[in-house]
Amino acid sequence: MLITEILNDLNRDALIDLFGAPAVTAVESNLSEKAGKFYVQCLARNKKIQAKREELVRQLWLHRLVLHYQYPVARLTVEYPITFGRDSSKRADIVVFDSDRPTVPYLVVEVKQGKLKDGKEQLRSYTHATGAPLAMWCNGVQAVTWHRKNPNYFVEIPDIPSAAQTIDDIAGQPWTVDNLIAIEKKREAEGKGARSLKQLIEDMENEVLANAGVDVFEEVFKLIFTKLYDEMYCFRGRHKYLRFRNSNTAAQLKANIQGLFDDARQQWPGVFSEDEKLKLGPEHLQVCVGSLEEWKLFNSNLDVVDEAFEYLVSKSSKGEKGQYFTPRWVIDLCVKMLNPHEAETVIDTACGSAGFTVHAIFHVWKQILQDEGLPVSHLFTMEAKPQRCRDYVQDKVFAIDFDEKSVRVARCLNLIAGDGQTNVLHLNTLDWLKWEERIQQDEDWRDTYGEGWKKFKKLRAVKNDNRTFRFDVLMANPPFAGDIKQSDMLSPYELGHKTNGKLESKIGRDLVIEESLPANIDQDVARITWPDKQHLLPEFVVAYLNSTFGQDRITRYASGMVQHGLSLEKVREIPLPLLSPETQAAIAETVRAALRMRRQAVKNIHESEQTLLRALGLENWQPPEPLTYTRSSCDVFAAGRLDAEHFQPKFDAMLNAIYATGFEVVELANAILPIKNGFDSRLFVEDGTPYIRVGDIGQCRIKIESAARIPISTSEVSKDISLEVDDVLFTRKGSYGNAAPVRSGDEYVVISSEIMLIRRKKQWIEKLLPEYLAMFFNSLAGRYQAEKWAHGVAFYSISQDDLNSFLIPIIPIEAQRQIKQFIDVAEISRRRAAQLLNAAQRAVEIAIETDEVAALAFLNAIDERNSPSP
Repeated sequence: MLITEILNDLNRDALIDLFGAPAVTAVESNLSEKAGKFYVQCLARNKKIQAKREELVRQLWLHRLVLHYQYPVARLTVEYPITFGRDSSKRADIVVFDSDRPTVPYLVVEVKQGKLKDGKEQLRSYTHATGAPLAMWCNGVQAVTWHRKNPNYFVEIPDIPSAAQTIDDIAGQPWTVDNLIAIEKKREAEGKGARSLKQLIEDMENEVLANAGVDVFEEVFKLIFTKLYDEMYCFRGRHKYLRFRNSNTAAQLKANIQGLFDDARQQWPGVFSEDEKLKLGPEHLQVCVGSLEEWKLFNSNLDVVDEAFEYLVSKSSKGEKGQYFTPRWVIDLCVKMLNPHEAETVIDTACGSAGFTVHAIFHVWKQILQDEGLPVSHLFTMEAKPQRCRDYVQDKVFAIDFDEKSVRVARCLNLIAGDGQTNVLHLNTLDWLKWEERIQQDEDWRDTYGEGWKKFKKLRAVKNDNRTFRFDVLMANPPFAGDIKQSDMLSPYELGHKTNGKLESKIGRDLVIEESLPANIDQDVARITWPDKQHLLPEFVVAYLNSTFGQDRITRYASGMVQHGLSLEKVREIPLPLLSPETQAAIAETVRAALRMRRQAVKNIHESEQTLLRALGLENWQPPEPLTYTRSSCDVFAAGRLDAEHFQPKFDAMLNAIYATGFEVVELANAILPIKNGFDSRLFVEDGTPYIRVGDIGQCRIKIESAARIPISTSEVSKDISLEVDDVLFTRKGSYGNAAPVRSGDEYVVISSEIMLIRRKKQWIEKLLPEYLAMFFNSLAGRYQAEKWAHGVAFYSISQDDLNSFLIPIIPIEAQRQIKQFIDVAEISRRRAAQLLNAAQRAVEIAIETDEVAALAFLNAIDERNSPSP
């Protein structure tokens, strides 16, 4: 007879997972039926007992204690009387006696339906009455074991000691992350009975922290922060075993965990002050560590920690200032819709616990790992990442919030992702007029947030103006309630005023959005999504909209007198042709092939820069960025510069690093002919000579295909600025410092006055390749020199004299050729990508003009021309 015929609400496999197959089989062999009732032979009492639910679970545990844990039947008893004063009516379901003192309870087991909290309370009283050091509660699908440290505190341990083990063998054995994974799998097998980390924290609050006299948020935050550090650096091999363990005496445990917290605080600065200490007493800390130690906090998206942090922050501030946390499925939806990429900057202007930025980081990391050919595992958040992943977090991801606790939580999560660096800032998005005042006056703020602020302010649309920033992606769920008493905070906003001109008194969601939108000023792109991707492949839609037919439709639906454009309503009205699945699939694959080529080009350019930095020994170089620095008046007058930016220590440190390579270093003026500026034109036509402006100079490439056209040829330009193959173009104004070599076919363009023409002297042609020179300008070494010499008020620029003073290290020609090869391959990939995209667009046009058979034949011919020869 199967036990599940009686316990029909339980799964036999789940019972085997919890009790083991031998115990389940043994109980089933002892089942019998008489007069319509089921009975089971009791292992301890050696007689038949009616097989009610709790009795069956008790028998399962008796057999598991004997078969798995090797306890002799003589040490087991059931219905053990528990005496409270004169009352001895209570009975413990199972008691295991001590091996040396056969009448003293060693383990008390309670088999009960109901809530874990109720069962634990009953066990607390039973162990207090009997003095038993171990207790276990089970409801048939979940089992929890506690070690009674003293009369008042229980500590959860992962398992019962076997008959041959001591309690310390279980509670004190070394653990690695693999142990946490095994425990996690066991919890998952228990299904709905398993507790979440949030529920565990609630239990800690009720039983320990409520009477500990401490700030619950602060102390639990410290423990989670410390455990995250312990897991990550044990997994990465810095430490052999996990150190966040409940072992030794309470005093020793306090010293160990304090030391671990200090290590975490130094590795991930800016979340806790440098002198912060754990404020929980040794006994309270022992209970908390014992409750948390078996939980693996890292997983594929940190959602375990995310939920716990959200709960902690909500305890102290949720709703009071208008904050309400965004459901994580909503965050995932937003991130997937906006689909941020590695090259795009991201900001959340009301970040809370950093849901948007953290999920955006994971989204981009997966793109990078896929591009690098690396797998994404369930320990994705804990694993060491490629440098590209760390660079993305450190340079592209930003967040702001006015609530100090939320900022610290957000910094914690972003510090983990950014390998010790984060750009989460404690600022009030609405009160941007006072940012500079606070930063200048608050030294503690500068110490904590100074590095992130330096990166953040570089994204201003206008220097020294905190109103608008050039971010690519903005995601925020701003607060939408609460009073604002400061009239000066509301005054800059149109939505901060009522219709009668008086100031509003409450934060409105629209008010925060009014402030957030200027942070993302490039808003001329609409994202199109649709639910049925089986009938309309997105790549096919892209090809259609870029074809002559799609562009014609777009032009028809566009409107506007001063600036022609499409409203979102009109975008929805654009009709799309419904081609057969076969044709759509062929076009879509062509588009995907083009996108793969583009990604390969980006990767090759990245490898080119890394090759350059490796040759210079600068691959892992980090700039010094002290908060203050001084220069003598002699230096200032000699440089002819009064601006502090020119004298930043990192610029001199970079030049010293270049000299330290031992390579020959020359001023650019000594290696090139006189620099020329381009030609200024304001007359543009549909079809004419490509006119290259600042935005047309990419990283080591000239984007002729997107350039404006002017009605004159190179020979008709009034100044001699004709290009030659192997010249180098350098942007001098606006987005200054970008450079690209002139390739065959590029020499027939006209360059604007904002671009400088660099041509090498004959004696330097063999020693200084144009591709190397352009990549040097684009690299960190070149950018620092450009930043050093740039000057201006509203728009920065570089003069010819500034550019002539650049110092160029002459690395071995073999390394220069390797850099050139990467750049050449990148350009081939880009051009091939452009050809494939054009082919996809043309296939759409053929399908509409002729038929789909002709379109497929056209694409097949493209494939045959580009397939390798046999």
